Amino acid sequence: MRKVFPLRAFLLFVFVSGAVLATFLLWGDAIDDWTKSALERAGDNRAIVAGVLFAVLASDILLPVPSSLASTICGLLLGPWLGFAVSFGAMTASGALGYAIGRFLSGRAEKLIGASDMAALEAFERRAGPWMLLALRPVPILAEASAVFAGIGRIPVASAALQLALGNAAVSLVYVIVGAFFAEYERGAWLAFLAAIVVSGVFFAVRPAIQPHDRAKMA
Repeated sequence: MRKVFPLRAFLLFVFVSGAVLATFLLWGDAIDDWTKSALERAGDNRAIVAGVLFAVLASDILLPVPSSLASTICGLLLGPWLGFAVSFGAMTASGALGYAIGRFLSGRAEKLIGASDMAALEAFERRAGPWMLLALRPVPILAEASAVFAGIGRIPVASAALQLALGNAAVSLVYVIVGAFFAEYERGAWLAFLAAIVVSGVFFAVRPAIQPHDRAKMA
């Protein structure tokens, strides 16, 4: 009987997600304080502000960075155009780093869960992993974990890059627009989060058109 998603692979995903969550619990406040201090020192220097926000967002895969808030701040402090460029570029860099970490650890993961379960995991990731990358872009913790797991499951680079780019563009656009034009509203951040989920959900709904060659690659 073909394994759809083996138990040991699922437990590995839970472990990866837990590791991401642990960084938030252990160092979240320290990262927030450092970011606020760096932005205060930058003042009105847009180049330094852009550099600080890019560095913070790009390190999201390793450090406990609230990417939704940071991307909204991009729009607030840098405006819609530069804010989007910084947010999208940094989130894409973070996703690429997560994928690279996963690929580096894929051999160790195979030894941990076994060759049979690894083969089942790779089949699942090639079938559903790219769509999960897209749909989970606005979801805290799972966005980072899915990027790492895409590498562990050895999703083709081009496929992973496409989904990360589409999802990050949608999420960054929504957050930056809210930051640039609706920051004064008390519930703006929550509205941005919900809108980002809706946009990514639309991409997920049209996934066959976005990822037409996955089945052929699995043959």
